[in-house]
Amino acid sequence: LLDKEYDRFMLVINAGGPIDLSPVMGVSNILVLSQLGVETGKVLADIMLGKAYPSGKLSTSWAGASDYCSEGSFGDMDDTFYREGIYVGYRYFDAAGRKPLFPFGYGLGYTEFEIRFAGGNIEKGSVTAEFEVSNIGKHPGREVLQLYLSCPQGKLNRERKSLAGYAKTEELRPGESQKLCIGFDLKDFAGYDGESASYILEKGTYVILAGNSSEDAKPVMKGNLGGSFTVRKVKKLFPDPGFEDWRPEVTPSYDTDGLPCFAIDMSGFETETVDYGSSGATDPRTDDLSASELAYMNVGFFGGASRELNIIGNAADSVAGAAGETFGIGSKGIDRLIMADGPAGLRLSKQYYKDETGVHAVGTAFPDYVMRLLPREVSEPLALRFKVKEGVEIKEQYATALPIGTAIAQSWNEDLARLCGEIAGEETKVFGVDLWLAPALNIHRNVLCGRNFEYYSEDPVLSGNMAAAVTVGAQKTGSVGATIKHLAFNNQETNRYNNNSVISERAMREIYLKGFEIAVRKGDPAAVMSSYNLVNGEHTSESKALIKDILFSEFGYRGLVMTDWIILGPSVLAFAHYPVPVPWKIAASGHSLLMPGTQKDYDDIMEALSLGRLSLRQLKENASRLLWLIDRLHRK
Repeated sequence: LLDKEYDRFMLVINAGGPIDLSPVMGVSNILVLSQLGVETGKVLADIMLGKAYPSGKLSTSWAGASDYCSEGSFGDMDDTFYREGIYVGYRYFDAAGRKPLFPFGYGLGYTEFEIRFAGGNIEKGSVTAEFEVSNIGKHPGREVLQLYLSCPQGKLNRERKSLAGYAKTEELRPGESQKLCIGFDLKDFAGYDGESASYILEKGTYVILAGNSSEDAKPVMKGNLGGSFTVRKVKKLFPDPGFEDWRPEVTPSYDTDGLPCFAIDMSGFETETVDYGSSGATDPRTDDLSASELAYMNVGFFGGASRELNIIGNAADSVAGAAGETFGIGSKGIDRLIMADGPAGLRLSKQYYKDETGVHAVGTAFPDYVMRLLPREVSEPLALRFKVKEGVEIKEQYATALPIGTAIAQSWNEDLARLCGEIAGEETKVFGVDLWLAPALNIHRNVLCGRNFEYYSEDPVLSGNMAAAVTVGAQKTGSVGATIKHLAFNNQETNRYNNNSVISERAMREIYLKGFEIAVRKGDPAAVMSSYNLVNGEHTSESKALIKDILFSEFGYRGLVMTDWIILGPSVLAFAHYPVPVPWKIAASGHSLLMPGTQKDYDDIMEALSLGRLSLRQLKENASRLLWLIDRLHRK
């Protein structure tokens, strides 16, 4: 090892996710730099020279390849079985008794810290815990305090612990201390009981743990709930997956003798019962729109010069490299909305030119090595379409490359996440774009997923909070909207357009949808994008259960829902096991936009209207959400 040859050696890992470090565990210094965008080189130089210090923590467990969960399937072409249930990431390592190389929440700097519990309380289900964090080392640094909750084992088989809250200190110099207070509501960590279709807190002892990683967390206080309490009554919305979720044989308890103990009194709370009956409101302006105009508004704009082959990153006429646009109806005063992709900043074409037909990107959305891998029926039209005309003036435009989602989450710093969102939001406004297609917050279910770098974490609380912070920052200007994505269960790239995620409703609700609920409630995103995949046999874009019942009724979302960019060419359909998504069913599910939009999409919606499969009322609801968003972003 080079580590043995040099007195000072550091292994620097500039990667988007975990790597099996088993062969190099003897190295003394390992820096996970991650991918930090335009600042990557400067950050590395400052850390190496001691001008700055690491203060991040892992947002995903790093382990040996053979130690990760293998209870569920991954990478299969047609069906992916989530048999591991709620035991994702550190929850699995805890349950299986396996020790990762570096646990969730782990990270070192150039100094050491001491964490002292200073007291806490549990009142009406609200937990607060106070700590004093001291720098006991020789260099300045920042520490991340993490709070975990361990629920009693009753009817539900619960994880050993789950992240409940966290806080990061300011910079502490040697000898300095800071008091931190972390709070959370027990109701937010109720388990889902499929038999009663409700979220419940079971009677027993609730243990609060604290530390600077999931493995280091130790019990500091506890509370006793004398009787089980139903927090929320919902509906069973999805078909059974056809298997029972994996359950660990033994879930050991913690030694809590001598800890401060509080009685948990839920008597002042009433069980919430979700109302699924209310339909969406309609804007009076939709009464003045024809069926044809409403149908056009439900699909992306496909009438311009750039729409011969709709590829995300090059499917708009107004801004070169923008992802798409909505239909505007000038005679009715309805503007277009322009969308550009993310999430590591704003993705536009570096070079472009203008002519009498609009703005045109120079080059495709794909690098040359990807073009060589594409089928000829795709690559040849792309190359022809983006051939530059002679004599035109080539112009350039640049946006800031921001840290990838995983890197942002590894900061455990919501102020930083908000700042990254602000940068993206400001640049989105400068370039004349209305909707930034980010942030993305799908769960790191398997470390082999090639898109994990866009996402934040294996934990839904950290994921949801980071996405909410980025969203708030991006929308700070008031004239730019963020789009959280991909709703939901989008956890592998194999057959991304037509793979079926087979999953229990409990795992959906406790792991894969929880982050979206946090992001919706705390971030108030302008838009939500659904995912390509199916869930239990139905495309998410067609799922009324996912959009109308969960997103609208349970989460209380009132914004716009769009599809991901559905491009179903011959290369996709050739090996499709499941039917492709149907445009009118997408509209019927509550989607306001089917992107990027084609003539066939419009025709299918119009045919469904004529046959009575799709109601005019539904199109008015969908259009009303689009009108609301136009008003929100284009207000004078």
